Amino acid sequence: MTTSPRPWRLNMSERSKLILKHEDLHDAHLLFLDDLRESGETNMWGAQPYLMDAYPALTEQEASDILLHWMRTFS
Repeated sequence: MTTSPRPWRLNMSERSKLILKHEDLHDAHLLFLDDLRESGETNMWGAQPYLMDAYPALTEQEASDILLHWMRTFS
């Protein structure tokens, strides 16, 4: 029986690939983060609680992963 890799044991590149496949990552999350950034309400390093407030179904880890993905892909 094979098990899926534990995200904390992966290097950042491998973890990023998992995040891209994350079933909880939606365009709405990324658009929300874009809008939050443009509003200037918070430094984006502190955006996780805002994301969790806007999307209560997200866990703390999911919100962190989505924010990290947004930061890596922001242009």
